[in-house]
Amino acid sequence: MAERDRDTPAPPNPGAPRSDNAEMMRRAILAVAAAQRLVAESQAGRERRAYGRPRRNDHRTPAENAEAEVATLRASVEAYVRPLRDAGEPPERVLARLKATMDDTPTPDQPHGEREILWRAAVGWGIQEYFRRR
Repeated sequence: MAERDRDTPAPPNPGAPRSDNAEMMRRAILAVAAAQRLVAESQAGRERRAYGRPRRNDHRTPAENAEAEVATLRASVEAYVRPLRDAGEPPERVLARLKATMDDTPTPDQPHGEREILWRAAVGWGIQEYFRRR
């Protein structure tokens, strides 16, 4: 039998609950990427206009929207990790599954550096949630 690659996630534990939170996490990743683009566009627009006005119906700034999307992503990561931890999955397997789910989520138009920052933050949140006292 060939030795598995270190980066290949371990097969899921048959006794672990199927994580329906993966799709929620993928959506949150895409929302954060979109919010980051809006913030970047907004900052560039402010620089061009000097004093821009928010849209009439939008009382939050793009930065506030981005913060809300990041908070949603964090909650999604925690919701993804929690049932795996509670089912007895070892931390390295949970982390591998989290990374695989994030890697499978396309983020078009998001610069690699921003994706890397987001990826690292999500991994950190996953580790924190796994070892959080219950």
